[in-house]
Amino acid sequence: MISRRCLLQEQGKEFKALEADPEEYSSLLSGAGLPKEMLQVMLSMFAAIEAGEYAEVSAEVSRITEHASVPASDYVKRLDNKKV
Repeated sequence: MISRRCLLQEQGKEFKALEADPEEYSSLLSGAGLPKEMLQVMLSMFAAIEAGEYAEVSAEVSRITEHASVPASDYVKRLDNKKV
């Protein structure tokens, strides 16, 4: 997940990060028409992110995709160049 600090540093803009509790997140996703099965997957991912389960950095992305991984700051710079 790209950190707020990284975005601020690379974009030079402040933004507000809102935290949603799992019930709000569930309501938002189901209101958008997400199927019940996918809703459970997304809620599970949300809980794992909150628990820090995806915080570890590994070489798996590079190994699986056969492309070098890039720091989040480089990714943000590329987004800015594309004006996404």
